[in-house]
Amino acid sequence: QIPGSWLASSLAKLHGVPFVLRAGYLWSDSIGQVKRNHLYGMLLRKWILWKEKMLCRRANAIIVSASNIKKSMISKHGICAEKIFVIGTPVDTSLFKPHSEIPLEADVLMIGRLSEQKNYEESIAAIAKLGLSATIVGRGELKNQLHDLAESLNARIHWIDRVENEKIPDLMAKHRCYLIASHWEGCSKSLLEALSCGMLCIASDINENQDIIKDNVNGLLCDRSSSGIALALSRATTESDHEEIRANARKLIVSKYSVENAVEREFELYESLLS
Repeated sequence: QIPGSWLASSLAKLHGVPFVLRAGYLWSDSIGQVKRNHLYGMLLRKWILWKEKMLCRRANAIIVSASNIKKSMISKHGICAEKIFVIGTPVDTSLFKPHSEIPLEADVLMIGRLSEQKNYEESIAAIAKLGLSATIVGRGELKNQLHDLAESLNARIHWIDRVENEKIPDLMAKHRCYLIASHWEGCSKSLLEALSCGMLCIASDINENQDIIKDNVNGLLCDRSSSGIALALSRATTESDHEEIRANARKLIVSKYSVENAVEREFELYESLLS
């Protein structure tokens, strides 16, 4: 990823070998979200923009996880489109697959760090408003605040700090839908895994999620307010005919985001650079 790539760049230059930069998100975008209103943050963001631009220009090739990241690199840093390759975050489709034989236990599943980015406050408010049950998997700085909020709203939330990766598909099968209402994202691995499991996925209508989810085709999109999230959750939990959406979700991951697909495309790129 970009924050740690300076070392790889230096080593590549030292040994005279190609340097491939990987980016699941733009470093400058993420720091801009949390530090935008602070003087220190503004200065830090300018330094990061410069560092990011230098690394992008130095790279022989760049692998990004979503097309919107490619567009940003071109517009922000003037990078040639031909050296940026979109290869989605790979998913183990043999592990993350539908399990229809597992009985449902709750309505909504959310997985991710308990932070401002994930917009849990609005999600919890929507879940409480509809009287749904939910599981939230994650740890983070907002843990106590979110627990207090859920309790004050009488939201039925089951909290789990961590789940082993191989057990996540079974957990997904126990829920009616998956929700990710983030304010910003890279290419969300948990969203891709939920789609691979054939879950009905609800995602906030930010650019990164729109790269993956097409509304009412392979998932549902919503705005980031509690009312917008509640509307999408209501559609997901009251309407019964979502089989085609679930099937399209699985097809997308198998065709574009499987480990096999990613390995083949990366191998072709490395061969071309080394030749």
